[in-house]
This record gives sequence, structure tokens and C-alpha cells, in this order.
Amino acid sequence: MAAPPGGPPDSLPPRILVVHPESGAVVRDLSGAAVIQFDEVIDEMVGGAAAGAGTVAGIGRQIILSPVAGDVDVSWHRKSIHVKPSEGWKPGRVYHLEVLPGIADLRRNVTKTGATIVFSTGGALPGAAITGTALLWVEQRVLTQGVIRAALLPDTVAYVALTDSGGNFRLRDIPPGRYRVWAIQDQNSNRRQDRRESFDTVTVTVDSTATALLWAFAHDTVGPRVRAVEAVDSVRGAARRAVGCLAAWDLWPVD
Repeated sequence: MAAPPGGPPDSLPPRILVVHPESGAVVRDLSGAAVIQFDEVIDEMVGGAAAGAGTVAGIGRQIILSPVAGDVDVSWHRKSIHVKPSEGWKPGRVYHLEVLPGIADLRRNVTKTGATIVFSTGGALPGAAITGTALLWVEQRVLTQGVIRAALLPDTVAYVALTDSGGNFRLRDIPPGRYRVWAIQDQNSNRRQDRRESFDTVTVTVDSTATALLWAFAHDTVGPRVRAVEAVDSVRGAARRAVGCLAAWDLWPVD
């Protein structure tokens, strides 16, 4: 079965029609899944297949829900995406539901921009924000598509965002307070920090806005070790100094 012939071809990417809960809403008794409704059928596997244990795959790669302590259940329903934290919706929490660019329809028309929906299961939405830049220290370049995690201390549940093509990030509408911020070169696409992945951390205090600069590098978890031991006595040390003086004398210009 196919569309009837005639008429102009569809060249427009999918468009979000409605989101539940809508951005800015306060829903204290939220149950079920958050729903993102599009104007046409979207591709279920646009994000690709899973590459390993814990990897975010399929349509789930285009969705970020935070802060959550565990996994996020993302399911495809033809014209909509349903999102729900495995731990359930927690009361008194401000949630960020981000739809990343890359959602495609069945004709491979792909969205170029994303959308962020912020809603609360408690009080009114806060207005604080963290902005910053993440770079790779050894490579001396910006960290693109890096994972940014910001946890309001002393909690460990973090808000999550991705860096853009310039290594920049912005987390808006978050509660004020002291945050522990991570920048991670997420090589296995699980949006968490794993061994041997380059990362950096910094602590910032957020009143209304705060800025962070992070230099990610592979941290060495092994302490210093002795490679070799060489005994040098006073005679050998004097001989070496004499050889050094003779070498310097040989190089000195003679009139």
C-alpha cells in the first residue's frame, strides 16, 4: 500500500503537535508516560541499533529525560513517543524532557532542531541556569556531543545535556544551589561516566546563573611506580661532571 500518485512529494520533517505534560506545567499527580505527538508517522529506528550493554539505542537516542536515577523507558507509537522513568515520577522534582534533532519520517526527512519541555511534579518552575564549555585537554579541541551531568549536592541524581558543535552547553530552569558538574566523552553512548572515558568535574554555586569550563581527559587510577633504580656514588658522579665539562670545553670556540 502506498499514497495515491500525484501531488508534490513530502519534503518536510516531522513536526511536534502537542506534548503532555506541556512545557511549564505543574503536575503533582503525574502518572503514565509523557507523550510527544507528531504530525506524521516517525521512523522507529532512527537512532540505530544497540552497540553494547547499557547503550541507548533506537528512538531513545533522540530523547533525554532528567533528572532520573535509573533507566528511561522510551517507546515508539507510530506518530508519538512515550517516555517514562523506570523509577516512576518522583514528587517535587523539576523534569527536563529534551527531544534532540534527528527525528525522521518514513521518507527520511530529518528534523534539524530540537525542543526542550520543562515541567514540575511539585512547586513552580525555578529560573536558575548553568552554562559552559567542555574541551578535550590532550587533543586541545572542543568536546562535541559530550555528556554534561549536573547533580544538585548532596544528591547524586543529575540533570543531563549534550554539548553542541562548539562544545557549549546550557541547563536552564534548574533549582539554585551547589552543583557537581561532569563533562564526559561518552564513547559507548550510555550517557554515564565509565572507566577509561575522558571526563572532568567542577563544583559551581548557582544563584541565578553560573558558568563552568571543563577540560576532559582520561584519568589515571594507578599510583606512581618505580621503573628503575640506579646507584650513583661520589666517584661516578664526579666523573660524569668532568665529562660534561670536557664536552663543554670541546665546543668552546678557540681563537
